[in-house]
Amino acid sequence: MEGLLEVGSGRVGPDTIDYNGHMNVVHYRAAFDAATDVLFAHVGLGPDDYNARTGATLMVVEEHTRYHAELAEGERYRVLARMVGHSAKKLHYLLLMENLDRGVLAATHEELALHVDLTARRSSPLPPSALAAVEALETTQAQL
Repeated sequence: MEGLLEVGSGRVGPDTIDYNGHMNVVHYRAAFDAATDVLFAHVGLGPDDYNARTGATLMVVEEHTRYHAELAEGERYRVLARMVGHSAKKLHYLLLMENLDRGVLAATHEELALHVDLTARRSSPLPPSALAAVEALETTQAQL
């Protein structure tokens, strides 16, 4: 997991356990969603600041989650990110959830996000500063 950007962490609470005795899929998705905001902030596109200031945002247009190992109540996890690729308007990234107590990969989550002008409700180019940050992260992670 070396070289990946840490974008989240947590502990599985009793309120996240489903009838199968492990963390329910909706809570994996919530953890990945929160981690995505941290990844976006890392490249200068954090929704708390960027959206209000620019009238633009990133919207997920495709996602895929794979569950590799269960997370049980009380177990700790962290979420790591890898920027896989980008275009002028799109980001492609992978999030990995690691079970810290058992040292195993719990889940992976891959997304494509599109940069959108909120006034026009249409795709728009990413700002140059964000593109530079994305390219720097991709370069840093190129050996992965």
